[in-house]
Amino acid sequence: MIKPSIVNVNVPIFHRNTNSASAASRRKTKPPDRLDSWLDEQGFYRKHTARDESCLFRAVSEQ
Repeated sequence: MIKPSIVNVNVPIFHRNTNSASAASRRKTKPPDRLDSWLDEQGFYRKHTARDESCLFRAVSEQ
């Protein structure tokens, strides 16, 4: 199992709902990095937000 060494706190992390049909459409075919792979193994995913001066606000407001 791969453990993440650094976590970006400005990226919201959500639990993956595997019971819905839309969950399959949100799942990526190949996670782009080690953190996404680890989160996918745990049943979670990251929602990437635009990088700008209000990124923390945007990340919190998405939750």
